[in-house]
Amino acid sequence: MNSRAKISLRNMLASFGSHAALALGSIIMLLPFYWMTNTGLKSYEETLKFPATWFPSALHWENFSTVFQLDPMWGRYFFNSFYISIVTVVCEVIFAVLAAYAFSRMEFIGKNIVFFLFLATMMVPGEVLLVPNYQTIKTLGWINRYAAQIVPWSVSVF
Repeated sequence: MNSRAKISLRNMLASFGSHAALALGSIIMLLPFYWMTNTGLKSYEETLKFPATWFPSALHWENFSTVFQLDPMWGRYFFNSFYISIVTVVCEVIFAVLAAYAFSRMEFIGKNIVFFLFLATMMVPGEVLLVPNYQTIKTLGWINRYAAQIVPWSVSVF
């Protein structure tokens, strides 16, 4: 076997190994979504069955219509989640792009100090900020408002 064939075989094995690891990671990431959908299609008795089943014995699509009947506000909950997620992501991307541009292309006094402070805030656990964030939101009168969930996350360093 010549050296070119060895390199090719080595590259193929490395490529297969990395693809296998990525496939396994994808399965692990998608498993909760499968389990959620799978459980939604099971009967109540089958949901509580031990050991759990990976496939429902019969598909119960009526479970989803039951949710809408029992809680008519479900559509509003879904809209709130969708709206807050989209607006927060758009705002966060805009602010992140502006900050990235400033740190990468501009020269200003204290640039390294400000960048260090950005990095330092990433080391603060989120739980530490819960009470101060709540007090700020209460002071601004944002209780039960979209801004209370959008603004703090839009300007976060994460």
